Amino acid sequence: MFKNFWWPLAFSHEVEAKPRRVQALGQAFAIYRQPDGRAVVMSDVCVHRGGSLSGGWVSGSCIVCPYHGWEYRPDGACTRIPASLAGVPVPKKARVDSYPTQEKYGWIWAYLGDLPEAERPPLPVLPSADDASLKPIYGEFQWNANYERVVENGLDIAHAPFVHRTTFGNPDQPAVPDFAVEPLGEWG
Repeated sequence: MFKNFWWPLAFSHEVEAKPRRVQALGQAFAIYRQPDGRAVVMSDVCVHRGGSLSGGWVSGSCIVCPYHGWEYRPDGACTRIPASLAGVPVPKKARVDSYPTQEKYGWIWAYLGDLPEAERPPLPVLPSADDASLKPIYGEFQWNANYERVVENGLDIAHAPFVHRTTFGNPDQPAVPDFAVEPLGEWG
């Protein structure tokens, strides 16, 4: 699996202060906005009793677990355990995984890998995404298929005239015009 890349986890317009659950790479994430508008992506599992953080709420910049009220900063560190006695510090190991997050092209992206920052790939370059003359159309598709088949299908344009003959494919014109593949640098 390609975990060491940036993943678009949600459309920007869908992410609000109320946490929501998103799924990627077989893992659940909680995603929300801080009061300053920045998005946060972290594991959706509270380290205390496994509560779903996406079912909680935001207090300041922290996400609050709905089960026992543990509060986590955007960096994943627990800052408050309501049931603790006054003066008892929060253990340093009380934290959830938090992921580098960027907002671009109308999506919230998270880096889900384990490479140090200096070795991470950049966000993909999508020049058309910022073209004001184009109108974005948002949608979501759930395919009951292995991700390898989905990627292969997206790259195989020769299937369109036959599989999609009733919408945009034309079986009377199945030839694929010649095209050039242009490298886009180290990660392109």
